[in-house]
Amino acid sequence: MSVQTNYTVYIRKEIVGNLYGLTYTNTDRESAKAAGLVMWGQGVKRGTTERSCAQGGVVGGTLYGIAIRSINREENTRPGDGTVSYKQNEEVAVLREGTIAVMAKSAVTKDGKVYVDDATGEFYGAAGTGRTLALNARFERTNGAGEITLVNITRALQFEAA
Repeated sequence: MSVQTNYTVYIRKEIVGNLYGLTYTNTDRESAKAAGLVMWGQGVKRGTTERSCAQGGVVGGTLYGIAIRSINREENTRPGDGTVSYKQNEEVAVLREGTIAVMAKSAVTKDGKVYVDDATGEFYGAAGTGRTLALNARFERTNGAGEITLVNITRALQFEAA
């Protein structure tokens, strides 16, 4: 009789904005009102009003958080085009510490530096125009551009400024 070594039938594929693995017990999550459209799985910065956040990048070397996916959101348009986000003034679940699935916009490497687009909050593995190094985040594995990868974010700095 053969031995089963692969248990994938009930294991869901990674989805951008989902927390990774069994991290629910050691994550630090907050909520904030969206200052505009906020896409999950992308970096957010503090908004200009109290307890708010805006899609975007790193401020002072630190990425404030990453928007967590919410399954109870409707599509942004009718008929739907598949785009779902937090809309202005909705509560956004923000991961401040833990591991989350994101879309790699360029090739990334395990334990590599995370560069965040200042306007969109998208994640890159290399410096470029409009991107800032997040000293409190790192990639958890190697992936190519356009692939789902993992980012670990902490409140402590993981890298020194270049």
